Amino acid sequence: RAERVIVENVDTHPIFAGTPAREVVLAAGAHALQATPLISRSGRVIGVISTHHRQSHTPTERQLALLDVLARQAADFVERSETEALLAQREEHLRAVIETAVDGIITIDENETITTVNPATERIFGYSAAEIVGQNLRKLIPTSSAAGADSLVANDLSGRKKNFIGMAGEVEAKRKNGTPFPLDLAVSETRIGDRRMFIAILRDISDRKRAGDLLRQARDELVKANQDLERRVRERTADLEQANAA
Repeated sequence: RAERVIVENVDTHPIFAGTPAREVVLAAGAHALQATPLISRSGRVIGVISTHHRQSHTPTERQLALLDVLARQAADFVERSETEALLAQREEHLRAVIETAVDGIITIDENETITTVNPATERIFGYSAAEIVGQNLRKLIPTSSAAGADSLVANDLSGRKKNFIGMAGEVEAKRKNGTPFPLDLAVSETRIGDRRMFIAILRDISDRKRAGDLLRQARDELVKANQDLERRVRERTADLEQANAA
């Protein structure tokens, strides 16, 4: 019930009447007790502070007031510990997702400076994290990829130019060895406190582009083969018609 329970005398208090708990408490040497609930700021019971006495005992108002103070402090500590543990668990889960993601994931500040990268980003570009973090985004995506835009992520003062924010499309990136390659890029904006941050999802689509090129090449070759076959059939048909006429 989220209320304090005071038992001045275990032998006579109705809370223990007809229950085996009475004998257990008496066998432990307790003849009086109180239990003050620990209640979170949201009203949830998250624990209890109990005190036991060897003799019949009625707590004084001063003792109960002290228990209330201790209960408030303990409840805040327990709730804070639970919140920190939950946050740590969520951060660990998020870190595991980012670390094992197939796609590259990077964060960028308002100055286009790369602040974090995941292992997939290192594999895609051939750089180590130490070589990328702190560098401008143009190190990975040349300015020319932004269709001549002055900035890859930051809005202009009028708010008319979004550039890469909210973008999901193909750009040309550059590996550490200087090799250009097609990259699927999606950028979203978030805030950490009063700071704007950008999260970019990067996917190397070189294999997909090569597969598309091979598919188009195969299709062109098939069309050419069909055209050649049709030509040969027409020529053969004409030869047969001439032979029959003769």
